[in-house]
Amino acid sequence: MIRPFYLHDERQVRDIFKLCYPELPEPAESWYFANPTFVAVDNGIVMGMTSFTVVILPMHGKTMYGQHVMIHPDYRGKGLAKDLHAARLVIARELGCALFFGVTHNENKAMIKVLTEAGAHKCVPAADGGFVYVCPL
Repeated sequence: MIRPFYLHDERQVRDIFKLCYPELPEPAESWYFANPTFVAVDNGIVMGMTSFTVVILPMHGKTMYGQHVMIHPDYRGKGLAKDLHAARLVIARELGCALFFGVTHNENKAMIKVLTEAGAHKCVPAADGGFVYVCPL
């Protein structure tokens, strides 16, 4: 089931973050409240999460930036990233966003597939070495 992040999910989400991004510092608690987050849950176990924020871009208006899709290694390959991304797009449309964009690296074939199957296209290089993918909504 895909649902909003609840405070009692925090420990499991932090554990997934550490598994997916061991080189990054753990986000501050306020990060989870500043960035809306969805989780994929089964029987109380958080299997993955996604976060996003909505910004106003000149010439494009309200735009959703998809920040993370993180799936616990034990639950990869089950379509959870696709489901989490689809939930973000539903919210983006409900909020009246005209555009979705996210960043991923060329090595992340699974996320590229999720983005392109949802209608995004590779646009420009990102500052971190990845590429920006853009999807009109």
